[in-house]
Amino acid sequence: MPVSRKIKYIKYCAAAAALMMLLPASSFAEVRIYLMSKIETEKTVITLGDIAAIDAQADAAKKIAAIVIPSAVYADLYCDRVELESLIKLSTDELCYIYGTAVRVYKKIAPTVEEIAEAAALETPCVKNGERVTVQVKKNGVTLEMTGNAAGDGRLDEEVPVRIRNAKILKGRVSGKNMIELVL
Repeated sequence: MPVSRKIKYIKYCAAAAALMMLLPASSFAEVRIYLMSKIETEKTVITLGDIAAIDAQADAAKKIAAIVIPSAVYADLYCDRVELESLIKLSTDELCYIYGTAVRVYKKIAPTVEEIAEAAALETPCVKNGERVTVQVKKNGVTLEMTGNAAGDGRLDEEVPVRIRNAKILKGRVSGKNMIELVL
């Protein structure tokens, strides 16, 4: 390469370096977005940070992670790359590279208060060994109630032995807290 061309090239490189120093560093930052294969969430609002790992400078990563994904995007239970690219282009001027094809979005449904109470009732014994219980005998539409002592622990709908007044032990089904229904 002739000397005059080398000098022009050096001047060009110096000018480019000076120009780069004048521009903010974020103008040259690259953002890499790594999509997760699937997520499970109870959130009603999903952001890009929930479905992807973002590799960028802190301010750019924070800005991009906060992008809200409309529920229409994952109505088919998938956030695909094309949908996310268009959403990101609307939200930022950063140069973004997306790795992965789609994210499967599983929406967890929080249990209701009744379901939690029902599960707790099934877990804890309604009748404990040695406790006084109300014993019900039902036959032909007639209900007879008496007291007895449980001869074992039992949860809802489990069979437990119960001792009635004459010291006879019968099997009954737990029907509630300290309640046993005799099976005849």
